[in-house]
Amino acid sequence: MERAFSLSIAGISLAVESDIPISGLDEKCYTPFIGPLPSGRTPPAIPVHVAAIGKDIPELTDDHKLFDGDGAWAMYRDAEGRHVVGYTGRRRRRRRLWQARISDDLDAVDFHYEQALVESGSEAAAIPNPLRRPLDEIVMSYMLARLEGIILHGVGAVVEDKGLILAGRAGSGKAKIARVLSRCDDCRVLSDDRIIVRPAVDSEELRRGARPEKWFNMFGTPWQGDAGIAQNESAPLHAILFLGPGGPNRAVPLPLAAVESHLTPMVNIPWQDPEIAPVVFDFCKRVMASVPAYDLQFKPRRSLVKYLRQFTTTLR
Repeated sequence: MERAFSLSIAGISLAVESDIPISGLDEKCYTPFIGPLPSGRTPPAIPVHVAAIGKDIPELTDDHKLFDGDGAWAMYRDAEGRHVVGYTGRRRRRRRLWQARISDDLDAVDFHYEQALVESGSEAAAIPNPLRRPLDEIVMSYMLARLEGIILHGVGAVVEDKGLILAGRAGSGKAKIARVLSRCDDCRVLSDDRIIVRPAVDSEELRRGARPEKWFNMFGTPWQGDAGIAQNESAPLHAILFLGPGGPNRAVPLPLAAVESHLTPMVNIPWQDPEIAPVVFDFCKRVMASVPAYDLQFKPRRSLVKYLRQFTTTLR
């Protein structure tokens, strides 16, 4: 158990410092993304302060509510920033377990826990890792809006040294595809459920004349799906394939006009937040304009791997 650690995803680091030990840092899907606090020689990390609930915690009302996440959590907005509240119990009798504030300028997170969240046992009292679903994904989606990037529902795989995102809704076969690809020595699966897309170079490098081979990179995340694959790795993004039912294996190019209706349902866009949603959607448009997209009909068998190997030869 630790009181300080960093969670680094897609080149963005969250630096946690807590007044109580934190357990659960050895969870398999998070282990590749957790490390010591970054030193002063590395890019500064966004601070996350963890402390017990105190008198300074703002009282939130339904007037402030932006979104209710299936009763387990809710998001609020007031003059102090955006607040995410985690609950336990059924909707009508649910109790607050924790409350986190994301600052207005998106440069700090304050996490406050109720005593009911504290675990007691043979060792010292501790709380479970606060930076896990849903909070870490929510925080990261806001940080990506500020620093450029999106979270996309899909399998991220490198086939024949080409980065592919196989995007699909729940039940579309992502886990089956991830398992098939992971069994092949010449394929590398970064994540089986959530992938982050970010620019290959930042705006300052572009102003200096940088011209990357590929405009976007894809990154693995700890938000694994049924196949349990979560790697802290990245690769240049060459194509996005939207999963469709049936077979035979075939990738059909999508015209730009059709890509939006395929892509936006797969992206974590906070439509309930009028300040952030347009920023995320604008980034989606940049991805659409630069990354070729296809409708992929497939069967989740080894024949799909053979097909994808052939398909990547058509990509530049």
